[in-house]
Amino acid sequence: MAAGHDVATFDFPQYDQPSSYFVTRYLNGDYGQADEVGPYTSSLFYALDRFEASNKIQAALEAGQVVLSNRVVPYQSYLLHHGAIHETMFAPANDLNFYDTNHYEVELLLDALHTKIDLTGATIFANVMHCPTCARMLSRTGIAEFVYAQDHSDGYAVRLLEAAGKKVRRIVP
Repeated sequence: MAAGHDVATFDFPQYDQPSSYFVTRYLNGDYGQADEVGPYTSSLFYALDRFEASNKIQAALEAGQVVLSNRVVPYQSYLLHHGAIHETMFAPANDLNFYDTNHYEVELLLDALHTKIDLTGATIFANVMHCPTCARMLSRTGIAEFVYAQDHSDGYAVRLLEAAGKKVRRIVP
């Protein structure tokens, strides 16, 4: 329980689960370097590991728990491993699993809309402050508070949120 909230934490990769087999081998270099494996294949390794946890995550959400994922979101993971490829390879227009993925903030709002979850008064916790585009979008929602550890845009996103009357807190580990 953290500050009055029941929290479920999920670590990825799940090294203690069989679902991390391919991620572990990939990270150990067993399949070659990142540019040899390619973004589609390595993304699949991570997706399989997250899929394995999906029922537990869903159960935690249904139980009213706050869910924390202890790793960067898939888009950032992808960029860390394959950022240089972006300059030479372009995704097909209908491919949402490659470069053109949404930031998690967009997915959060779409999921809330789809499932009719009211975010009024909610608090968002993020390792990295939102990009300015997402901050501008989030400033127009009922989300009341944003808690983060690392800045993204030299304070610009923070200023956008605060100008919209949002409470913003930085937690420095």
